[in-house]
Amino acid sequence: MEPTNFFTQLAQLDINGQIVLTIAKGAENNLIVSTLVRPLSPVDANKNLIIPYNLSATAEDLDNCYFERITTPLTKAGEIIDNMDEYMKSLENITAKSQREKAKTGKPQGGTDKRVQKYEEAMKKAGDLEKQGKYSDAWSALPKASEYPEHAEFIKNRQSYYEQQIWPDLFGNNNAHSNNEADEQDENSDVENV
Repeated sequence: MEPTNFFTQLAQLDINGQIVLTIAKGAENNLIVSTLVRPLSPVDANKNLIIPYNLSATAEDLDNCYFERITTPLTKAGEIIDNMDEYMKSLENITAKSQREKAKTGKPQGGTDKRVQKYEEAMKKAGDLEKQGKYSDAWSALPKASEYPEHAEFIKNRQSYYEQQIWPDLFGNNNAHSNNEADEQDENSDVENV
């Protein structure tokens, strides 16, 4: 039997991952060769996203063109895997750093403090404008209930209160005085017409 250089050529691809070969006999004396590159780390959840590269040909054709056909796809797959491994390592580092920071301060890092501070500032500004009687501006200064669902009911109550101050109930009891004046004018106009 003549020696082959199959494994030497495979090693020359320099893929940073596992190369999984599946060879099956197909129709008409063809072989089906499925070549898959998987990451070395078994933890990587994205490893199943890469599908195998399949070739179907006679044994002679595969001898002549297999490496020519798989070099580019396997190299690209290896680059993706390298990037995935680096990405997963960076996520692990960030997670570990964040957990260390939380352990030091006892508080979550970053955005939560700023978010609470932004809410408190908006509520203080709305309160100050309310004291000045600027209900429309106070209503506009309120934070959005959708951005602070934990305070949504309180924000909506404040909005309702400001709306009542801006646009009083036209049919309620608080306009009784203006209704009486209108009635008096109607009565006077009737007298003048007589």
